[in-house]
Amino acid sequence: MKQSIYTALLLTLTQTALAQQPFNQDPGNPNLDFSSGNFTHWQLSHGERGMPYDSSGAMTAANSHTIVSIYGNNWDGNTGPGGLKRVPDGLAEVARLGAPAGGGYGSPKSYAMKYHITVSPGYPVLFFRIASVMDKTHSNSSNTHYKFSIRNASGNYLLSRPCSGIELTPRGTIVSGSNIITDPLIPYNSIPEVGAIVYQPWQSVAVDLSGYAGQQVIIEYEHNDCYLGHHGSYTYISAAMRSPYDTFYICRGVAETTIKPYQPDFASYLWNTGDTTENLVIRNPVGGTVYTCTVSSYNGCTATFTYVLKETGITPDFTTAGGNACNQIQFYNAATTDKGHIISWHWTFGDPASGVANTDTAPDPVHIYPAPGDYTVTLTATDTNGCSNTVSRIISVSPDAITARFRLPDTTCIFDTLSFEDLTAGVSRRIWIADGITLEDTAAGIRRAFSQAGRHTITLITIAGNGCPDSLTHTFEVHPLPVAGIEIDPATASAPIGNPMFTFRGLESGASAYLWRFGYGDATGTGEHIKFIYPSGVAEYIVTLTTYNQYGCFDTASATVSLLPADLYIPSAFTPNGDGKNDVFRIVNMTSRRLLNFSIYNRYGQKVFYGTGPGDGWDGTLGGRSCETGVYYYIVNIVYPDGTQKEIKSDVTLIR
Repeated sequence: MKQSIYTALLLTLTQTALAQQPFNQDPGNPNLDFSSGNFTHWQLSHGERGMPYDSSGAMTAANSHTIVSIYGNNWDGNTGPGGLKRVPDGLAEVARLGAPAGGGYGSPKSYAMKYHITVSPGYPVLFFRIASVMDKTHSNSSNTHYKFSIRNASGNYLLSRPCSGIELTPRGTIVSGSNIITDPLIPYNSIPEVGAIVYQPWQSVAVDLSGYAGQQVIIEYEHNDCYLGHHGSYTYISAAMRSPYDTFYICRGVAETTIKPYQPDFASYLWNTGDTTENLVIRNPVGGTVYTCTVSSYNGCTATFTYVLKETGITPDFTTAGGNACNQIQFYNAATTDKGHIISWHWTFGDPASGVANTDTAPDPVHIYPAPGDYTVTLTATDTNGCSNTVSRIISVSPDAITARFRLPDTTCIFDTLSFEDLTAGVSRRIWIADGITLEDTAAGIRRAFSQAGRHTITLITIAGNGCPDSLTHTFEVHPLPVAGIEIDPATASAPIGNPMFTFRGLESGASAYLWRFGYGDATGTGEHIKFIYPSGVAEYIVTLTTYNQYGCFDTASATVSLLPADLYIPSAFTPNGDGKNDVFRIVNMTSRRLLNFSIYNRYGQKVFYGTGPGDGWDGTLGGRSCETGVYYYIVNIVYPDGTQKEIKSDVTLIR
């Protein structure tokens, strides 16, 4: 199959606006935004009207401090009077101050909450949103009202008011019936009214606290019930510390875009371009361009946000392979994006006669062409940033067929890792099947072990670039292993140093071949029966036998033989270092004598070992701990065949 005759990249720029993105929030002030769904890290209090800090915590059974979520079921439903949303767009939770009953005919309450913010140099902008629902039935001194303030650690206003604090009532004191922020005095005559209810819609406040980095700042909110009646009234609040910087990604080469930072409901906006809108439309945007927007809050606070454009784009690509039928092509998406991930694909296969089958939206579709030939295939990919790009490529569906061939391993024994190699020419892809089970491995060469002897099958399905398949199955025998074993004469596997000869017999009987290694230098031998003479001297040797059956399968066995002195032998030193040589101090070649007991003492007279068996020995430890290097003393008591007893006393050196 031809990979391509030509490749054309077509930039399709469908993005005209970047979605409003969340802002970068300071993780160092946890739950400032109520994202935990509770008031953790906030200080709550309540008291009589005008004294909200008298008692700590929320007011019992009054719902005075409530977390409101989009999915909650609060008193005012999804919207309050005049369509006030209880949670503004872009947020998931807000806090609400105020009790549903409100008032109390001479016993009104007030509620407060505060947070000690640590100002981070990376997130110095205090950004909060506030809304209210209030009853204006009574005079200004009796009506509901709320306050907020920004203070330093000493409790003083951090900045000049009203930026650092205001108090809002539903009825003004200058013009009867008007709505005025009464402390300090700022006209605010646009608060909507619904009957006796007025409400302040969501307003945003941003305060740049860069000059207070590393310091603590306290933000406080207070709400007061109506003095005379059960008039429900509320204040809604959200807060966060945010970075003044952010990045907006734009599609490479886009003609126009709109950046939409999260900065809603400010009193005014001023971009460095002169625009005064919340969002900014940019024509022919260029990556790396910096835009600033100064926002002004309704209470006089200002802050400047800086936004940098960064280009991103898609590199569209795809690969192909034969399908499972002639003229069927499998397409594989290989598109990549600089940021995010690919979320949609639109394929056109260059086969209009196939009708609706000529297009597909799957990432890796399959298409059956009517006949061999050249077809122009187009892929348009779109990523999470809204960027799209298109690649067009001519593919060739070949009429050529292929014949499956593969090589079997030379020997097939159980537990061996066997190699199978595909020898087929012109393969687009392949499938291996072992004993009816499709393997995940699709490489040209595979390796597989079989744990059961008997007949097994391997099938190779090869698929050409035009989708035409061919298959080949081989049946082969997996053979069992022989069972190796060693018989030794003398049967004790020991011989005196005066006659150091052993006779060995290999098992299993009737094997095709035997290979002996006697553990002395490079000495080897063959045959089922064999003799070997070792050099005279006390020693141990490991004998190894490898047996082969007629199929070339083999097994290995080993045994240890010992050369012993003609008489009783007790070594004068030993080295318990774990190397398998002379690690244990024991009596050698007891022959006809019987051991009564065997005791070993250190230089302080402390017994470090005691044994009574002919094979007992000391490994150089006491209580599981290694004894120190030095001379130790032993006493051995033995009995001769005629009943005579003998005590042997001497010393042994422990060497490490």
